[in-house]
Amino acid sequence: MIPQLNNIDLNFLRRIFDNNTQIDVPVELFKTFLSMSDNEVSEVVNELGLFFEFDETLDIDGTEEDNTKEICKQIEQGTYSERYVNAVFFRLMFWDKAGINAYQAGYIAPGCNGVFHQPNIGLRNRKSRQLAFLLRHDVEYVFDEHGWRDVENLIIHHGFTMPLLENIVVTNNKQRYEFNDDHTKIRARQGHSIKVDVELPIVTPPDVLYHGTSTDSVSDIMSEGLKPGTRLHVHLSADVDTAIKVGRRHGIPSVLKVDTKAMTTDGITFYLSNNGVWLTEYVNPVYISLIEI
Repeated sequence: MIPQLNNIDLNFLRRIFDNNTQIDVPVELFKTFLSMSDNEVSEVVNELGLFFEFDETLDIDGTEEDNTKEICKQIEQGTYSERYVNAVFFRLMFWDKAGINAYQAGYIAPGCNGVFHQPNIGLRNRKSRQLAFLLRHDVEYVFDEHGWRDVENLIIHHGFTMPLLENIVVTNNKQRYEFNDDHTKIRARQGHSIKVDVELPIVTPPDVLYHGTSTDSVSDIMSEGLKPGTRLHVHLSADVDTAIKVGRRHGIPSVLKVDTKAMTTDGITFYLSNNGVWLTEYVNPVYISLIEI
């Protein structure tokens, strides 16, 4: 038995690796594995018979990867203020130390019966992340005014194939992308930092929408409002459950209620993307309240 595991509830540790379980990991446990060597973490994988399974929550433009690095930095410096860390960040840190990068092409992961390989899943999700950047944030490409990019450009210059692009568009769990009618062009439906008009329809929203965020961000939002940041719009959810999932991407989740009825009365415009995301340019703090979850 590895010495660091002597005082750890191994059943709890195994539960952390169940991607269907939302669980908070004590900071001290996170710190224990963060301080272990890569070889020691690999030994834990083998000793406990853990296996890597792709986590769909990773498919969100790298936000989790960046937040995990920041959390690791704060914990190492002793400046992390929360008592718990979301399991998504623990898993990312753990598998990275074990030498399994969730973003590389092809997964080689230790399993209960040895090593198994999932190259197609790995390639699809790596290319999906690349596609998100190329369709939303690539300042070197000249998009048309409505955000369309030539499919031929992606195939010739960025290593895509037509079947792979079609697979990504159809299987993306949030339906982020769309082709034009003859499949010669492709675009992201929302989430851009580049200035494009993706022809979002102006729609009257329900009386209330929700925004998921990290608990650490609530204070700033309540004083400064919801800003789009590097994107063109603030993204809002139609229900609390979706907002909670969004919040978990950034840490311990909190959900804000937005009084969209009052905003609409005050003449503020809302858009609805083709995949059901509500968008607006800014939400003033007077329209925002924190709810219990």
